[in-house]
Amino acid sequence: MRSLFLIICCLATANVVAEVDYDEVLSIREKLYDYYDKGIALHNSYNFNDLNQLKACVSKNGYLRDEVKQLQARVKDLDIFSFRVDLTLAADAAFRCVYCGGKKESCENIKNELVRMEGKLSDAGKLP
Repeated sequence: MRSLFLIICCLATANVVAEVDYDEVLSIREKLYDYYDKGIALHNSYNFNDLNQLKACVSKNGYLRDEVKQLQARVKDLDIFSFRVDLTLAADAAFRCVYCGGKKESCENIKNELVRMEGKLSDAGKLP
């Protein structure tokens, strides 16, 4: 009887763990690509070595860092570890990418992490 109970518990747990909120993963993915585009535009529009341009960038685009912080919190709530890791790395890169004065290379790191995560989505048949 105890063995049957353990088997049922294991199957129930496996079923719960296997459920992935792909809509949430895809939504976060879309936002990260948006921050990639905004970060590239930001780096192409401003010369961060010029203090006046740096101040203008912060004044006009400082809200982006707050948005990315909120996205980072959404990523931390994901249940599936493999997606959470890739999206955490991408969100951290997005935070650096949209930072006035940050490195443009951080923007490319967003794409690198998303490509890795998209391979997992593709394997699951969930990539649109």
